[in-house]
Amino acid sequence: MVERRKPDNAEIYAQKVVSGEILAGRLVGLCCQRHLDDLERGGERGLYYDQEAADRIVSFFGFLHHSKGEWAGRVLNLE
Repeated sequence: MVERRKPDNAEIYAQKVVSGEILAGRLVGLCCQRHLDDLERGGERGLYYDQEAADRIVSFFGFLHHSKGEWAGRVLNLE
């Protein structure tokens, strides 16, 4: 039996989009389903998901700010 890792924010978001709990467009829904499929069976195609690396990238965005326009100076939030 394969040990499951704890779901991260991306996986939780994808599950909610696919289930309809979060409304999203068709293409976002397809992307979310692909992410979930890749987590489940991507290893068969040589894919792997490095949660620590993903967390580092998401954390990095907390250092970025909008530089122009009405949002200038505000932190760039990933959605």
